[in-house]
Amino acid sequence: AETHLVTKGELTVIENASKIPATMYLSDYREVDGLMIAHKIKLVAMELERIITTNSVKHNVDMTDRFALTTHDRLFRPTLF
Repeated sequence: AETHLVTKGELTVIENASKIPATMYLSDYREVDGLMIAHKIKLVAMELERIITTNSVKHNVDMTDRFALTTHDRLFRPTLF
């Protein structure tokens, strides 16, 4: 059955002025506030694999003073399939 959920994305990681192609795989989708959210993301780049697992997701939480995106964080340009 087709879910139309994103399961794979191609992106470029910029590291020390080098552009590194990477692939991310999204899985373990769960419903959170009526939205399907991937709770597992596997990132593969240069034969290295990183797995991010999320235990919970909350929407509309006040994030003031908790963290700020840096310029580096904005360098990821994903193309989702």
